[in-house]
Amino acid sequence: MRCKLNIHKISITILLLLSSQVPLAVSQNFERDLEKLKRAASADEYSSRGMAALDEGDYEQAISYCTKAIELKPSDPAVYYYRGRAYEGNELYDKAISDYTKAIELDPNLAPLYDNRAGSYYYKGQYQQAIADYSKTIELDPKYASAYNNRGHSYEKLELYDKAIADFTKGIEFDPKFVKAYINRGVVYREKGQYDQAISDFSEALRINPANGIAQKNREEVLKLKADSGNKTIGQSKSEGTTGQNAGKTWDQIISESAQATKSNKSSGEQSKSGQAKGGDVWDQLINEAAQGTKSDKRSSEQSKSEEPKSGDEDFWCDTLLKTRVDEANLPKGYSHPQISSLDMTADEVASGMLCKISVALQGPDAFNAIRFRFYRDFAAAERGLKSLAKMVPGITVVNDKLFYGEDIPCMAYTTGNQPVTFVTCANVDASYSLVISGVSSQPKKGNSVISDTIVKAGRLFNAGKKHWGSIMFNNIEQIGKDVFGPDEKK
Repeated sequence: MRCKLNIHKISITILLLLSSQVPLAVSQNFERDLEKLKRAASADEYSSRGMAALDEGDYEQAISYCTKAIELKPSDPAVYYYRGRAYEGNELYDKAISDYTKAIELDPNLAPLYDNRAGSYYYKGQYQQAIADYSKTIELDPKYASAYNNRGHSYEKLELYDKAIADFTKGIEFDPKFVKAYINRGVVYREKGQYDQAISDFSEALRINPANGIAQKNREEVLKLKADSGNKTIGQSKSEGTTGQNAGKTWDQIISESAQATKSNKSSGEQSKSGQAKGGDVWDQLINEAAQGTKSDKRSSEQSKSEEPKSGDEDFWCDTLLKTRVDEANLPKGYSHPQISSLDMTADEVASGMLCKISVALQGPDAFNAIRFRFYRDFAAAERGLKSLAKMVPGITVVNDKLFYGEDIPCMAYTTGNQPVTFVTCANVDASYSLVISGVSSQPKKGNSVISDTIVKAGRLFNAGKKHWGSIMFNNIEQIGKDVFGPDEKK
């Protein structure tokens, strides 16, 4: 199997991760308050339906049901809370804030109300108000890790980096496996130029979740920054000289050499098992090997400073996407028989920097169900491709390009030719690679109206595409580790 490392020549986008407004793991007090709200809403038919619609991502339906519930029970804080979450899902933050505020007036001692209102303030860029509400959340529930993480975001936006680090650290104290908090603290350490601390945090995030692409890319970038700062080589302290196999080399050169050495040793059969690393995170092993030169005997030739990673990386991932079978376990219920094919690109798509377009057609509940992968030459081209998707699809008439699935996945409804269906595409750029992933669903034409269920289904197919791509990345990382270090001898 051909194994390559894809190192893009782009500046990393600093991604700070806001914790979910309804996190999977919460403290006992927060969980108690959520259960109180849920029980109150479940007692009424309309609010119960509103909760169900919210869970399905059908925000319009949730708003409709909750509004009816409020007409019947205007003194119930739970229905304002759930309608506020639905407004927030549709990015109607002022309406969400209004509903959360009304709920707080009715019951000022429920932490989730302040937590969610803080999130809406954050998304509006009102960071001081967000800090005040996250602080109130913490006052009501001092062990709620996500509130510390989210308040740390707001401090970071105001460039109060020490306060941000203190909050991320507190979140980790209450949840030692809080991957987002490690990544966020690492990003702030990076901004402060404290590269060792940043690398440590990204490495810990990867130890907890080896497939986290954001942590991987941030760590790669910080390792390069550290290597390039002050003419220091990777792994050297200020007191060390420029000795060793990797002295004076950039991170890209070291990674490229490691990959070349792997290929060389596989073909010659000279790999020694005596130096193999045992267990652990394969990315930690890769970086340690590259940085410390512990396997310098593997290298068949020295790479010059002027060499760059070859464009074949993109060809490799396009080929891999085309050839990798889709695991039906990653598909939403009701979808099956994935058929993978390469689609022809238009002249505009080629000019935009698109390198390949892969489609996964599916049998499913609608006339048309598909997952699409569009690989671009760099991350900037992928971002432009996402924003201009409506112009890139030939012969379409856009019905609505202001739709959203979840909190941040943009969706677009359109028709094409004389086909009797309206299509909905939900798409986003992968955080680690120059790849646009999209899910496509369809509904019978109904003028310019879009059925909310169609948006939900397109969003679920998008998520299935993310899972498929994630499994491809993880499997290739695993294979790289095996090629460099040999099989794990532990039984």
